[in-house]
Amino acid sequence: MTQTDHRPCGRACHTWAGASVRWRKSSHSGSDTDCVEVAESVEAIAVRDSKDPDGPVLAFARTAWSAFVASLPHRV
Repeated sequence: MTQTDHRPCGRACHTWAGASVRWRKSSHSGSDTDCVEVAESVEAIAVRDSKDPDGPVLAFARTAWSAFVASLPHRV
């Protein structure tokens, strides 16, 4: 599935779909362990469980991801 890319990058870098991506989670997550992480590639947005970084990855077309994010209630 994903493999660690050993180049220094400050946060975990991994390869996904043949590209090096940087996984990130919301700053609103704090120290909560029930989080998802997202990564962007040219073609898609990838989502994974932060507790299982080597587990399955869901991929969404950029247009589908944008529609999903736009439908979320805005929080401060």
